[in-house]
Amino acid sequence: MRITNTIFILFVSSLVVFSLPARSQETKETEPGGQPEAEVRKFKDWAVRCEQRDDTATTTCILSQRVALDSGQTVMSVTIAYLPDADDAAAVFRLPLGIFLPAGAVVEVDKTDQIRLVIQRCDQRGCWAPLKLDGKTIKLFKKGREARVGFKDTNGKTIAVPLSLQGFTAGFDEVAKTKKKTTNE
Repeated sequence: MRITNTIFILFVSSLVVFSLPARSQETKETEPGGQPEAEVRKFKDWAVRCEQRDDTATTTCILSQRVALDSGQTVMSVTIAYLPDADDAAAVFRLPLGIFLPAGAVVEVDKTDQIRLVIQRCDQRGCWAPLKLDGKTIKLFKKGREARVGFKDTNGKTIAVPLSLQGFTAGFDEVAKTKKKTTNE
């Protein structure tokens, strides 16, 4: 069990590094040397970013959404991908700095079902809360219209950040399809 938790934490950390915001409907981002790095596809409010891994010759895809203020400042982001060598997907919520950590956070889908998030660490980019996605949670997200991610600021005031679920089903299915194709090869 301890090894599984360690692998999960390492995987979640790698999601953070791999998750960059999408730039357009469908693009190939390039490295400075001009080589294609990643393909990005938009699914309404979600983006799927796929990258070919040279070391394994497999394609890895993530699903993400960035929530920003009108000024463009990121308030929160969510990144979802499949755990390596497993059938499970995981999400990483990047929350803003300055929140009350002991309270954790909660994801509420369509003002009914709540999922508790445990904030594992904070760095200069935000506070990170991973969530292993079971079938029930994925189904809840697919059927939902909007989620709210709630947390408390350091004064105890509750803050709820809206997270659109429009495009989640198509984006998640695209990531799952890539995982399935990679597993079958």
